[in-house]
Amino acid sequence: MIGKELIDWIEAFMSYIPGKIGTFIRMCWYRYRWKKPKNVRIRIFSEFIHPQNILFYGGASLGKLAFFSAEGGEIEIGENFSCNVNCHINASVGGKIKIGKGVLIGPNTMLRTANHKFDESNNEIRNQGHTYDDIIIEDNVWIGANCVILSGVRIGKAAVIAAGAVVNKDVQSFTLVGGVPAKLLKRKTK
Repeated sequence: MIGKELIDWIEAFMSYIPGKIGTFIRMCWYRYRWKKPKNVRIRIFSEFIHPQNILFYGGASLGKLAFFSAEGGEIEIGENFSCNVNCHINASVGGKIKIGKGVLIGPNTMLRTANHKFDESNNEIRNQGHTYDDIIIEDNVWIGANCVILSGVRIGKAAVIAAGAVVNKDVQSFTLVGGVPAKLLKRKTK
């Protein structure tokens, strides 16, 4: 059995291998570190914390600097998933992130299941712990660049999240939302 430090070193080293060779090596390595082996294209400088809690249901393409953390929670990703550079998908404290089929995520986007507690006024925020809730993204959703999806949110089928949006409430299917916080901009025809 390979020790954790050696695995961490191997994965850190592999994240620096450029080009098609690096993508192929990472794809081969991680297919046996996730819950189920799948072919997933992984660009350079990507990191996976607790990959055994990450499940890909089909092919996926991950841009450079992808960060997936499932240390205290779970991440499930449907078929034909694609995320651009610097996608941060974090279920590290708890909760589950479930992403449907055919979802596209733009660059510099963050999904996070946890929030800091802040009720104790005479205790530093860093020492108050976290709350967490699931994030559910249904099929055929497009999330634009620089978006933040917060805990407890469900994004309905075929919804579009405009660039720069902060989503802190559920989004209905077949809608376009945008802004901070995200608000309904348009209903799409089915």
